[in-house]
Amino acid sequence: MKNELFLLAVQRIKGTKKNSFLLGIILLCSFAFTVITLGITDSLNETNHQYRLDTYGSWKTAVYNSTKEDRELLEKNPLSKQVGTLLSYGNIEGSNTIGALDEVLLDMGNFQLLEGHFPEKSGEIVMEASLLSTLGYDYELNQQIVISFQKDMETWVEAEFTLCGVLRQYSHLWSRGENMNLPSAFITKEDGEKLQPFPNYHYFITSDEEQEILTGSIQTTLGKTENENLKIIGNTFAYSSLSEKADYYLYLILILFTTVLSVACVYFLQMQEQLRSIALFRSIGGTKRQLIGLLFYETMCIVVPCIFLGTVIGIIGLWGIFKIFINVSFTSFRISIPILEFFLVMLLWLGVIFFCRLLVLYLAMKQPLTGKIMMSGKVGKYYRRIKRVCLTLLAGMFSATMLFVMMESIPKHFEKRWAEKESSYRIEAAEKTISEEEVKMLEKLPGITKVLPYGEMVGELSFENMEKVPLAAACKNNKNKAQPILIERQNGWGTKEYMNYPQGIGVRVIGIGKEYWKDYFDTEVSDFDEKAFEEGKTALVTFITEDDGKIVFDGEVYKNIGLKKGDTINLRFYDENSEDFQNPDLASEHSLQLATQPIKRKLREEAGKGYIGSYGAHYNILVSDYFMQKVLDESKDAWISSHYTGGDVYGNSNAEVYTSVNAKYLSTDYVVAQTAKEYGTTLENNREEVSARVLSYLQNLLLIYVCGGCVGLTLFLLLWNLITLSARYECRKYGILQAIGMSKKQIHVEILKRGMCTGIYSLVFAFFFYGTYFVIMEWLKVRYVTKHFGDDYTLKEGIQSIYYYLKACGVSFEKFILFVVVILIFFLILFYWCNEILIKTTLMEKLRR
Repeated sequence: MKNELFLLAVQRIKGTKKNSFLLGIILLCSFAFTVITLGITDSLNETNHQYRLDTYGSWKTAVYNSTKEDRELLEKNPLSKQVGTLLSYGNIEGSNTIGALDEVLLDMGNFQLLEGHFPEKSGEIVMEASLLSTLGYDYELNQQIVISFQKDMETWVEAEFTLCGVLRQYSHLWSRGENMNLPSAFITKEDGEKLQPFPNYHYFITSDEEQEILTGSIQTTLGKTENENLKIIGNTFAYSSLSEKADYYLYLILILFTTVLSVACVYFLQMQEQLRSIALFRSIGGTKRQLIGLLFYETMCIVVPCIFLGTVIGIIGLWGIFKIFINVSFTSFRISIPILEFFLVMLLWLGVIFFCRLLVLYLAMKQPLTGKIMMSGKVGKYYRRIKRVCLTLLAGMFSATMLFVMMESIPKHFEKRWAEKESSYRIEAAEKTISEEEVKMLEKLPGITKVLPYGEMVGELSFENMEKVPLAAACKNNKNKAQPILIERQNGWGTKEYMNYPQGIGVRVIGIGKEYWKDYFDTEVSDFDEKAFEEGKTALVTFITEDDGKIVFDGEVYKNIGLKKGDTINLRFYDENSEDFQNPDLASEHSLQLATQPIKRKLREEAGKGYIGSYGAHYNILVSDYFMQKVLDESKDAWISSHYTGGDVYGNSNAEVYTSVNAKYLSTDYVVAQTAKEYGTTLENNREEVSARVLSYLQNLLLIYVCGGCVGLTLFLLLWNLITLSARYECRKYGILQAIGMSKKQIHVEILKRGMCTGIYSLVFAFFFYGTYFVIMEWLKVRYVTKHFGDDYTLKEGIQSIYYYLKACGVSFEKFILFVVVILIFFLILFYWCNEILIKTTLMEKLRR
């Protein structure tokens, strides 16, 4: 009997081979793309996770500025697995410090050497490339490095070491946002104790628990200490944030829903035909048990090949995509196949199929065996409604996926552009200016994308009614020394003494060559007179603002800047060699007009518009090369700045150098350092830090686009197949309507109407889905902040904050309108394309179907 039911099932499939083939294609696409999407999502997530661990270390919590005794408390903490120690002995250059680390931290920190090895004996030192550049050294190993070490407030000592390795930059990355100076150079512990017997202790802890739980536990353990400098922070850079975890699980949910809805839609579309065939089988004496067996064999005959072929196609697709990623990825691509999730999806997929078949059987057993054997009345009405709802939900998921990709990618693009805007190197001339020859040489080096030279002086700004402008008054007072100062000297007590400018605000005056104007400001703004600017008659004034457009100075918020287009500003330049610092000698004075409205630049801005002033200072002045030369000509022999003396020929004093993400240590850093040394300029190397930020955003964008694209493509193919299948079933219906007078134009209108309605419903679903997701995510963030930091932070404040942030990133009403239009056009084209059978077939062909 079983063989007979199996053969009968095969004959039924052959009898409806077109519909069975289309059903098989839909199920095959559903399963194959589920395999591909699961594999890509998990692999990209694992790749991003490993990249963050390699960049920021695998430690979960750090305790900065601790004591030697605290280590025992940390080791006794039940959640602590390992405790690594970093010793900091003191400053060697500016904010750079020197230190030593133990083997535990060396392992959990994932420190990477660009070349050489870590110190193995006394007298050896390993340094970050950026610190070597700051000290004026190139990157050649085994050279002698002389460092000036600040032992205490009054004592500096010199020590000589042999360079044994160049370390990939980590110090700025680990301490980002924490205002901590982690060591940029490492020596042996024995050498460190000779320099400073009382170092600062920093501890790094790993655990099997989540980062948040470990951090909270350590805060409880050390929170009552009297050490005011103690800082306890979690490694939020290396371990996924709440939003990143939510994004990953959202992709999995979308995959599961896609799988369930696609199968449900297929069987709901075929339900009427299946009811008729089951009813006919009953009419010739088929029992309920035989019907269940027949449906089982029929389902397995279609499903088993789909699972096998879908798995094969999915694996081949994954292999091809992985091969591409491995070849083009800037980091090590990790392949991860989520076996558990795969089997879960497969069981869910099979479960939905058999549920739908049993539902069909249940409904068929309730149908009378007379008449047209069709669902009628309330059952028919519910069936048609459910069929439309399923298709609309599938369309809504497609629109929601596209909306999610748009909303999540815009901020990442914005942050990536901001990171790319930061220069990888900053070159400063010592006793001379940077020549055109050096600029051209740098531009030819591998990995260099552009070089932007400029000149910088420091002057005094004043304008009419300046004293009545609160921001100008605060900048002139300059309590926090954010604005440039006139002079800095050491008094008889060994402390530093500062002197502000006597009449106005200390400002940076930056000269830009005409060929570089477009890199720093927009020359196409309304009424910008390029000739007047070039001749030194006009200038630009720039300000740094927060994301919401507000200007903040020394913690206070200001709105009025006291200047507008056409206003006259005065610039004075003093002789820094003046013997009377209370009344310095005036070198030259100049009056200019503002060429445009003052330029307000947000902390994060569009790429290609570099910022060369100070991020902490305001009223930065941009002028032409001609004006800078005019200042030197009129200043006689005065010492205007460290680079310029009156009577000199003006030249560029600094240059910002930008690199691509494929720039490397040996191919770019090494050569740039050698070039800077050859030309006698100092180099500030931040390439590793900039590259890490850019790559981080690239990895996130890749995850969003690839995973969202795979889910979207799967939904698109399912929609295409389902709408096509629906059109085949409706062919006879439209043939009858056409026979009683319906024109082709009316068929066109009906199809487009359905496409428009589906598009509108899908957009409503998409905005509701993303809006709900957005509010839930903000609510979870508010709970997290309140719980872990105790801040009085409300959901309203969280939503307002993210609103300003998204607005600064470029999310606008116009973009939403464009998204709506694109989605509606997409569904109009899709419905028209998939319903071609209703338009192009003749009346007789429709009636025969």
